Amino acid sequence: MLVIRTGLSESGSFEIAFNIFGGRRVPMLFAVWDKAPIKTTLLQELQEIADATYVTFTSPEELAAPLREFLDRAHRQRAVVTSVRHRIAHDEVKPPAHIASKAKPPAAPAAVGMVLAGHGNGITALCSLPNGQLASASHDHTVRLWDLGNGVEVTRFNGHRSPVNGLCLLSDGRLASASDDNTIRLWDIESGAETACISGYNNGVWALYELPGGRLASVSGDNVVRIRDMADSGKITTLECRGRWITSLCILPGGVLASASGSHTSADSSICLWDQASGSRIVSLDGQKGLIRALCSLSGGRLASASDDGTIFLWDVTTGAEIARLEGHDAGVTTLCPLPSRRLASGSDDKSILVWDLDNGAATARLEGHGAWVSALSELSGGFLASASADGAVRLWETDNGAELACFEGHDALITALCPLPDAGFASASADRTVRLWRSAHSRPPGASRVSPPAARACAKRCLN
Repeated sequence: MLVIRTGLSESGSFEIAFNIFGGRRVPMLFAVWDKAPIKTTLLQELQEIADATYVTFTSPEELAAPLREFLDRAHRQRAVVTSVRHRIAHDEVKPPAHIASKAKPPAAPAAVGMVLAGHGNGITALCSLPNGQLASASHDHTVRLWDLGNGVEVTRFNGHRSPVNGLCLLSDGRLASASDDNTIRLWDIESGAETACISGYNNGVWALYELPGGRLASVSGDNVVRIRDMADSGKITTLECRGRWITSLCILPGGVLASASGSHTSADSSICLWDQASGSRIVSLDGQKGLIRALCSLSGGRLASASDDGTIFLWDVTTGAEIARLEGHDAGVTTLCPLPSRRLASGSDDKSILVWDLDNGAATARLEGHGAWVSALSELSGGFLASASADGAVRLWETDNGAELACFEGHDALITALCPLPDAGFASASADRTVRLWRSAHSRPPGASRVSPPAARACAKRCLN
C-alpha cells in the first residue's frame, strides 16, 4: 500500500511502485489525499496495467472501508495462475430449497501419512512423476523432487530467480517449470540437470500445458498465450487475448484450445476458442458476466466455464452457443471438476461444493463442511471427490449421496494444490511450506465402476489447480 501525501510527487510514487513491485501481479492500493498538490493521472492509469486500486480521501476515517476491502481481497489472492482470482469470505448460507441437504455429523479426522518439509516459502504446484516421485514448486524459487516412500528430498532444481508458479511433465520425460523470472526451465528428472532455459517473456510465466504433437502452451502475465513447438526449433505461435489477465486455459478435443481472460475491475471477460496449430481464433463465447475463474472440458463437445458472479455456463464447442446455465452458488465459483456419469462438481467462495447433473442442469447435492472458500477439487481413485480449502483442510466426499467420508487436517494455511498418487492416496500442497501425503480407508472394491480422470482434466485446476 502506498499513501500519497504532500511532498511526494506523482512521478516519485509511480517509480516507487515500479521498483517495489517490478511489474509483478501484486495488489497495490493508492490512497490519495484530495488536497495533495500533485496530479494523479498516472496513478489512475496504473489501474489499467497493474493490479492497482485508486481511491481519494479527505479524512483518514474515510479509508476504513476501502482499506478493509483491499486487505481482504489481497489476503485471499491465489498464489498461482489463479492468483488473479481474489477471494472474499462470506457468511454461512443455507442451501437452496430445491437441493436435498441432510444434517450429517462431521467426519472423523484422518491421520496424515507423511509431511514433506523443506521449502522456504509457500508451495504453488505439484506434479506426480512416472518414477514414483513427486515434484513440488515453490515461492522459494526452487523445484524439489521427493521420494514418496520415505518423504526424503531426492533432488533440488535451482536456477529460477523468482517464485515458481507451475509444473508440467513433458512426454519426453523432462519436467518443465514456469516462473516469475520470465522464464521456463526444462529439467532432466534422473540427473537433475537443467537442459534448457526458455526466455523472451515480458512478464512472469504462470502456467504450462503440454499439447499434442510435442508443443508446450504457456500463460504469462503479459496476457498472451504462447504455443512453442518443442521439436521445430522452438517455433512460437502467439494467441493475443482480450482483458487484463488470462485466468484459465483448457485443452479441448480436436486440436482446440480454450482461454478465458478478464479483470476484477471490469465485467469485460472473454472466452475464446483457438486452433492450436495455426493460432487463429475460431469463435468467442460471449454472455457470461464477471471474471471467469475456471474452464473445464466435458464429454459431448461441451465446455464449462465458472464465473465470479456465481454462475456456471455450459457451451457447445462446435457452435459457440450457450447450452445451459447452472445457478445455485451464493458466491463466486472458484474451481470445477468433471465426475463420472455426466456430472460436474463446482467449488465456491460460499464454502460449499455443488454436484450437478449435466443432463438436466440440476444440482443433486450440496457438500458442506469447509470453513472458508474452496481452493481445489480432485477426483480420486474409486470415484471419490477431494476438496481443499483456505481453511487448511481436505475433505473426502461420496458424491452419489453427498456424505463426507473423511476430514484430513494438518495444514495451517491455504491449500494450493491437490495431486492424486499412484497408490490410491493423494498429496496436498499449502502456503504453509509443506506437502502432506494422505491415505483413506475408503476405496472401491476391485472391479467397481470408475472413470479415470483424463489428462485434460488438468484444465479444471487453476489456471492457472
